[in-house]
Amino acid sequence: MNKFFRKHKKHWITVWLVVAIIAVGTFITFASYTGIYSVKRVVSTTASAGVLFSSNSMQSYTGDDIPSRHITTSQASGNYSYNLTVCDFAQSDPFTRYKSDSGIPYNLTAQLYVKVNGNYYPVNDTTNVSPQIRTHAESRTFSIQYSSDGGTNVAAVNNPISLSGGNEVSFSSQNIKPQVSGSVIPNGTNKYAIIFDEYELGDNQTYDYYIKVTAHPTNGDDSLRDIACYLYLTKSVATDSSWTGRLQETSNTSSYDAYNYILEGSGSGTVTVRWNSSFIDVSEIFLAQNSLTNQVVTEAADANGHIWKHFDLKVGKAVNGTVINRYEIQLYKNNENGDYSNVSGYISGSYTAD
Repeated sequence: MNKFFRKHKKHWITVWLVVAIIAVGTFITFASYTGIYSVKRVVSTTASAGVLFSSNSMQSYTGDDIPSRHITTSQASGNYSYNLTVCDFAQSDPFTRYKSDSGIPYNLTAQLYVKVNGNYYPVNDTTNVSPQIRTHAESRTFSIQYSSDGGTNVAAVNNPISLSGGNEVSFSSQNIKPQVSGSVIPNGTNKYAIIFDEYELGDNQTYDYYIKVTAHPTNGDDSLRDIACYLYLTKSVATDSSWTGRLQETSNTSSYDAYNYILEGSGSGTVTVRWNSSFIDVSEIFLAQNSLTNQVVTEAADANGHIWKHFDLKVGKAVNGTVINRYEIQLYKNNENGDYSNVSGYISGSYTAD
């Protein structure tokens, strides 16, 4: 029984939430591992400081309230690499880029942490982290690699740098290149490969490792804020003909500009997704990409005067020859004065197998 709890403690929501939910995004890409369909995070419809310095995982924060980002994969073994981005545009609008002749200079840092009694500590913290954990971390393969400079692959000249010892790794004087005159393709994105040890995909995890990443703009523009996150990885858990969903943002959800909903499963069937359109909306691009634009049904107002909508999403089918078993789908705010302290109450769904 203790082994079962250790195995699943990072992803209770993945195990228990039975739904399928929601959507919103801008870029739609196939991830580097098999059967994954993902869309990037979006920001709110209202202007906010720092919106033109963004990431697919990092977010601006206040004090020590740095968000955690849960990554799941169907990969069964081996080290896993996640592409982390730093961008000069809002995730919802990649064609509106930060205007500067010199781009956005910034510093990026990464460090391996462990969660002990609910608190994050660098693995080399000799006060709060046991010698057993420090020794274990040193034997693992956690690392970071600067891999793409605004569309140019630079991995060949930038070897992965180990994070396993717990020391902070710094990439100073980085820069997001400005828009090239005449170019219509947005290339204002730097990428970093975050490499997790295969221990994270095992069945007998004892320690909860996280990789803290922070990006700090250095051009003196006060409208650009620091962004950061704690990244952690688990293997997806799915049974035959079952789909589950969870919010990626797990704490203080009212402060987020937008929300990611992770939908995973196996087996073919239909997920009926419902959302409270008085507070959140689904990306028109997501609807179009899934042939759902004309399939959204607007329901009658509920007892509180809120308008709900729904659509049916076919799951478990092959797309370009690949069966998709994960959707990273998003929703965003549309009510400036709305209460977003319990966003999970604005979405619901059910799965029916074929």
